[in-house]
Amino acid sequence: MMVRCITVAALVLAPAVTLPAGAAMAASGPDIVQGSRTGLSWSRADNGHDINWADAKAYCSRKRGGWRLPSVEELATLYAPDGGHRGAAQCGTARCSVSRQFHLTGPWFWSATPVAAAESIDYDEEAWGVLLVNGARTQALKDDGYGARALCVRGP
Repeated sequence: MMVRCITVAALVLAPAVTLPAGAAMAASGPDIVQGSRTGLSWSRADNGHDINWADAKAYCSRKRGGWRLPSVEELATLYAPDGGHRGAAQCGTARCSVSRQFHLTGPWFWSATPVAAAESIDYDEEAWGVLLVNGARTQALKDDGYGARALCVRGP
């Protein structure tokens, strides 16, 4: 007898964002975009290829100068339904609702926020990320890098 297993991915939303939302951004040098509402500095470009959670964290910390992977709340502040008042930015083959000042190669980004025990049975294997096409905060397996990108932040 053969048994076929099918995995069904579930969309799980994170708690509400507590930081100011929206994408009011200004260039702060050739490689940095400054969030005027949050005071956070963002790298203008993501890492450029699929990456798992541990490698995403290491990628940002290797940049030195205080760069790190953002929390899910910080990452969610980049989403702006109006595309940051200037239309959506290209992010790979999709259009992300973020400032056009970003140079993104994909639509889904890791956060540094691990999933809590109360949020999933597999919490120790998952972390939060944000789909910047629609602002959805979702859980993903930390070891799975397919379609995932790292966008680094520094500041408060």
